[in-house]
Amino acid sequence: PATGRTVIVEVEEQHEEAARYQARGTVIDHKGFMLADPAGTKETLLPAVEVGNTVALAELDPEEHRTQAIGRYTEAGLIKEMEKRGIGRPSTYASIIDRIQSAQYSFRRNKALVPTWTAFAVVRLMEEHFSQIIDYDFTRRMEDDLDGIAQGKLNTQEYLKKFWAGNGEAGLEGLLESGMEVIDPAAICRFPMPFAGGDPIRFQDEDIIWHLEGDRQLRYHDPRRFGIVTWAEVDGEPHSLIGDLGPEPIDGITTTDLAEHLWQSSRGKKKRLRDYLLDGRVIAGIGNIYANEAAWRSGIRPDRACGRVSRERYQSLAADLQHVLQVAVEKGGTTLRDFVNPEGEPGYFQHTFEVYGQEGEECSRCGREIVRDVVSQRSIFFCRGCQR
Repeated sequence: PATGRTVIVEVEEQHEEAARYQARGTVIDHKGFMLADPAGTKETLLPAVEVGNTVALAELDPEEHRTQAIGRYTEAGLIKEMEKRGIGRPSTYASIIDRIQSAQYSFRRNKALVPTWTAFAVVRLMEEHFSQIIDYDFTRRMEDDLDGIAQGKLNTQEYLKKFWAGNGEAGLEGLLESGMEVIDPAAICRFPMPFAGGDPIRFQDEDIIWHLEGDRQLRYHDPRRFGIVTWAEVDGEPHSLIGDLGPEPIDGITTTDLAEHLWQSSRGKKKRLRDYLLDGRVIAGIGNIYANEAAWRSGIRPDRACGRVSRERYQSLAADLQHVLQVAVEKGGTTLRDFVNPEGEPGYFQHTFEVYGQEGEECSRCGREIVRDVVSQRSIFFCRGCQR
């Protein structure tokens, strides 16, 4: 028989902020029957390695991995949680649920209660500035006090006076007065995300302004924090941050060469076509909107594995990518919210959309319904009738 060991192999990169890769599998010590039948096991086989060995990277193929989100509360689940924490009474549960929805703190999706952005903002406001009155213990004590009022053990007016003015600690009146001085509504409505090091992102939509001749200004405004401004030496060599970008699809490359590049680069890859087109190392400057629109024009589903698209279909896709981008440039880009050009004019490419944002509409080519799906946490739009 074949014998081996179940092991976990970890490989760490040798540079700052090194990533660590891990593989679980079996190291075969004695091949046994595998000498005659190498494919006779379903185990993941790993090479025999020792601590400190150096390995060379042959290929890196990132794959999508999704974690399962925590289940949302249903009405029954929320009531069960309130019972567990001593919040509310059976007679008040219905009014609490009704208040959550009438104040637009949540909406229903199937049976789940999905929180809204209003809910996130209110929760942040309460946690940062009124934490005393949303503490679970405070809520439980209030329930007991209200029971005492109902039973005639506590005086209503005295209780409300203490709640408003305080009783040895700040009451609601004092909290409101101090809060009015420090609460920034714009900050409350934003949601900091942590860096890997634990430092919060500072939401400061600051401009970088270059003052030009004739009292003109060139402003860099990046509220979504996607870009970067840095110094670079003018030596003819591309900056390290953009040195590995793929070719520009409408500048200095023919349709045939672009198609061949896309086909060659996709061989053996399982990445979805839309994600493949968005990878700047493959091709520069393709956004989600233009990838969806070009895929529709070519009749290719954006969630198809890029390695399964034929050379002939890449020829069509390359031509359609160039066409879509050229039309978008002529239309001044796409204005979905507040994008404007340097003259303050919006773009108009959105008026030519065939699939993007057209969920539920009829396909202009075959009449079937346009559908929306989510791939890699971003929307894709396509027609099930004429895209495959």
